Amino acid sequence: MRCPGPDWYYRKDTKKCYFILGSQNPEWVKGKLRDNNQDGYWVGLTYQNGRWYGYIFINYQSMPGM
Repeated sequence: MRCPGPDWYYRKDTKKCYFILGSQNPEWVKGKLRDNNQDGYWVGLTYQNGRWYGYIFINYQSMPGM
């Protein structure tokens, strides 16, 4: 199984892709952020069977030092 982008890692034990915070977000994340008209990022995402699970949105403005 391939993960969506370089900010993801695959765990063999769970057979899921997990999102890692980084500078190169997958395009779909960028699109989602644009749709929400917010500047931020998603954490805790997993991808399984063509669906996304367990995401949490964090706004940059709420993060100190961002």
